[in-house]
Amino acid sequence: MISFGINLRNIISYTQESRNLNNIRILSKLGIRLFDIYGEPLLVSDVNRELVTALKRQDINTQRYILSHLQG
Repeated sequence: MISFGINLRNIISYTQESRNLNNIRILSKLGIRLFDIYGEPLLVSDVNRELVTALKRQDINTQRYILSHLQG
């Protein structure tokens, strides 16, 4: 399990509310969608599940790099 002492749900919520372009770019490179086709935020729990799954596919150094660059 990924444990870096950060709350991914908080980062997702922050990114959806602020539309932080840096975070959106990082997450989109992982194939994570934050918004539906109408621009409405997707459920944080669904996005969190996708993000954790995507991070598990990465090696530990890539995980650390991604998580260190997410703002929130």
